[in-house]
Amino acid sequence: MKILNFCLLGFLFLLSACSNFSLKERCEKTNWFEYSRDLANSGRYLEEDTFIKECKGVDLTSAVQLDLGFKSGRQRYCTYENFLRQGESGEPVNFKMCDNLVMYSMQERYGAGLKNYCTAKVGYVVGSTGKIYKNVCFKEAEAKFLPKYHLGRKEYLNKQIVQITEDIENLTKLQTDLDSQIKLISAEIQSLPHIESCSTTSRLNPETNKIDEKTTCTEDFEISRLRDRLNQLIDPLRDQYEQHGSILVKESKTLIEARSELTKIPVGI
Repeated sequence: MKILNFCLLGFLFLLSACSNFSLKERCEKTNWFEYSRDLANSGRYLEEDTFIKECKGVDLTSAVQLDLGFKSGRQRYCTYENFLRQGESGEPVNFKMCDNLVMYSMQERYGAGLKNYCTAKVGYVVGSTGKIYKNVCFKEAEAKFLPKYHLGRKEYLNKQIVQITEDIENLTKLQTDLDSQIKLISAEIQSLPHIESCSTTSRLNPETNKIDEKTTCTEDFEISRLRDRLNQLIDPLRDQYEQHGSILVKESKTLIEARSELTKIPVGI
């Protein structure tokens, strides 16, 4: 039990170390000006972002670039025309961020955008193209928007389920073929004979004043070369098998989620 606990702790430590390394790498590669600009341009504050908090925790952010980027994004976000566009796109907004604008005018422009968005026609387009409705329409408009949205969403999910099911079947066949190739080459590697050629060298040991003999053995050159060639063939196949396995896991998860969501769409749509 102690050994098991020790191994588990060791595994958790390695997992934590790898995760921490990955975080540091992502933090170092991030353009903080662009990141904070895009964050502000989506109506969010720096303090709300988990990634920024994590990178601050390992001291790998740029306060200057974060500030400059946020101001640039906020300047883009806080225009009356942007509130109109956000409404037409069905996106939630943050009026509080724009204290330089008149609240009534922001709401008016956003409402005008929502009026164009919250229609039966747009509802169907949003649902059938896989976009998600973010609960921005008023009840009166939502009564017209939602039925068509659900209809489009149902069509989208059904198509997605058919496509993913087909993708999973094709990937599974590829995995089976790869597995067969890997096993075949692996068997060839295992069947190779272990033929070694040995040579012995002698030298005088100055400390003991005696002759020391050393025997060195190396694998037969042709067998060694064949083993290397087989390993060069099998390694890419193993990489492909692992990559396809990861895709299969993601696709299977998406398929389960799509089927689950489909059952929650109101009956009669």
